[in-house]
Amino acid sequence: MTSNLFLVPVGKSPVHSYRLLNAIEQKDESLVILVVSELTEDSGNRIKEISHDIFTGIQVVNYTELKEKLSQLSSETKPNIISGPATREINLVIWHDVISTFSKLPNIWVDHARRTKQGLGKPTDEHYLYNLSNRNEKYALNSVSMKTAIEIYDVDISDFSEMGALSWNEKESRFYYKIFYPQLSDLTNKDEALIWETTVKQSVKELRELVGNHVLNTSHYALPSMPKWWMNIKSRLNDSNIFGGSH
Repeated sequence: MTSNLFLVPVGKSPVHSYRLLNAIEQKDESLVILVVSELTEDSGNRIKEISHDIFTGIQVVNYTELKEKLSQLSSETKPNIISGPATREINLVIWHDVISTFSKLPNIWVDHARRTKQGLGKPTDEHYLYNLSNRNEKYALNSVSMKTAIEIYDVDISDFSEMGALSWNEKESRFYYKIFYPQLSDLTNKDEALIWETTVKQSVKELRELVGNHVLNTSHYALPSMPKWWMNIKSRLNDSNIFGGSH
């Protein structure tokens, strides 16, 4: 019996891979392989855990071991590659291993934003996963809740709530971290202010390491204008790509 195989690469934006995966939920009886690297294996396993109720046949496979895994499948398998996430090297390996194993071209799926018909044709909030072999076959990419996003990125909000407020924009699939106004006993105490600055930078650094710069926007509320050394702190925060206003 011919069965569908979907290969979904997992890159540094695992929420995007999750959205692509969920778009093919309607493809019944499909085997799904999340293709990962050492850097994205943990993200792939978390996606698998979140998705196991939807896809019973879902596996996480390192791209270096993909050829061996594919060779275990029936030659009647109908391969589908979801293109886009992960590195160019991983995508090339997927292509090579699929064609060399099954001796046939796979269906290629790409995501694309629907554009308006007026003006310059700007993208809308509507994203679809298209089958390039049959452009009439498409599935909507749904937004992802903050609850799911923090599970995929393995973020504990409480670790960052002391210094700022962490939110998630579902339309953009992007985190926003807004640093609170300094809660210091004495805003004119330079030593306290420098400790606050260091703590802010460390908190942002840890969050960036978890989710990546590309899906995180960091900013701060207006800082005190006096004493004047607060302006130096603001400048150093800017140097760390933590922007905000001042009184």
